[in-house]
Amino acid sequence: MRYTILILIQIISFALIGQTINMPTVPEYGVSYSFDQLEDNSEPTSFSNEGPWDFSSVKTTSIYEMKLLPISHSSSQSDYPKATHFISSQNGEFFYSYSGNEVYNHGRITDNTKSSYSDAVLWMKFPLNSTSQFTDEIESDFEFNGASGSVKDNCTSKVLGVSSLILPNGKKYDNAILVETTKAMEGSVFVLKATITEYGKYWWVDGIPLPVAALEKFYLDDDIQYERSSFLNAEKLLSVDALSQKTIDFYPNPVNDYLTINLQSKSEVTIYDLQGKVVYQELFSAGNQTLNIENNPSGKYILTVNDFESTIRKIFIKQ
Repeated sequence: MRYTILILIQIISFALIGQTINMPTVPEYGVSYSFDQLEDNSEPTSFSNEGPWDFSSVKTTSIYEMKLLPISHSSSQSDYPKATHFISSQNGEFFYSYSGNEVYNHGRITDNTKSSYSDAVLWMKFPLNSTSQFTDEIESDFEFNGASGSVKDNCTSKVLGVSSLILPNGKKYDNAILVETTKAMEGSVFVLKATITEYGKYWWVDGIPLPVAALEKFYLDDDIQYERSSFLNAEKLLSVDALSQKTIDFYPNPVNDYLTINLQSKSEVTIYDLQGKVVYQELFSAGNQTLNIENNPSGKYILTVNDFESTIRKIFIKQ
C-alpha cells in the first residue's frame, strides 16, 4: 500500500510539472474582456498557493471592462514605437509588446499621468510551468506628468502552484497556473524620490493572453494605496468593424486659443493638465465643437473624450 501511494504521488508530481502554458496568440483585431471586481479588500477568501482554488462563493461589487487591441488603434502609437498591443480601459491605456515568448511593459497613459520607458520591463515569460521563475531589472529614462527622470525597475515572478480554478461565475479551468509577481519601481522626477510597488497573484490559463483572475496590491513606499481582486466573466473577439469607429479628429495641434474637435456622438469632453487637474469639462452633442482654451497656460494637456461606451485620450500642446 505504501509503495502504491508513493507511485501515485510521483505520477501526480510529474503531471503537474508537465502542465505548460505556451505563449498565447492575441486575436488579429483584439479581444474585449469583462471582469467581476472586488475593490479595496483583503484576499476575498482563504486559499492555499498550491490549490485547488475555488472562488465560486466570492461576491463581487463591480464590473471592469477592458480591451486588448493592436497598437495601430491607439492614438498614442507614436509615443510607444516598440509596443505591439495596448489595453484600453476606464483607467487608461497600458502598453505592451507580445514578442516571441515574452511580454514587455512599455508604460501607460491615464487621466492624470503619462509614463513611458525607453527600455521596457519584462512582464511575463513563456512557456509557463510549475518550475518557472524569472527576474528582469532595468535602468531607464522615464517620463512622468511631462517631466523627465530616471527609474530603476525590478520585476520578479515565480510560479506558486498548478491546480484547478473556479471563478465566481462558476467557470472552471482544470490546469490553471498561479504566478506571484512583484514589480518595484524606484524613481526620481524633479526632486521627488519614491518607490512604487505592485504586488499580485495572477492565475493564467492556456490560450488567454491575460490572467483570468488577479489579486493585486499597490504601495507607495511602505504605505498601501489600494487593493483589488478581479475575475474574468466574459470575453468577446473583436472584428475590424468594432475597431473602426473609435477615433478623435481635432485641430490645430499645437493650439493657441481655440481647439476644434469632431465628435461622432454625444460625449463628455475633459481636459487635464499633467498634474491631473481638470481644466475644462463640458458635455457636447455630435458634430464639430469649439473649445476655448485661450486662458490656459502653455504646456501639454490630456484631451479625454467619453462617449459613454469607451474613452479615448490624446495629448495636445497649448502654445
